[in-house]
Amino acid sequence: MNAIVRSASNNLLRPARSVLTKGPLQQTRTFAADPHGPAKVNCWEAPTEIGNWKEEHIVLVVLGAWAVGITSALKYFGK
Repeated sequence: MNAIVRSASNNLLRPARSVLTKGPLQQTRTFAADPHGPAKVNCWEAPTEIGNWKEEHIVLVVLGAWAVGITSALKYFGK
């Protein structure tokens, strides 16, 4: 019984063979990009084509627009 537990624990602690043979890991940063869809661009590269923007850039622009709108309304209506 001890031999079975010992061999099982050794297998859990040892890294898999596929990790050892692959070499260094490549990290990719895809964010919200769909790998099968059209290529997304940065908002400053194509400012008139909003449908091609990266989703995180759309969020930042919308939040910035809300901030400008709220600040302008507060100044105009005098608070």
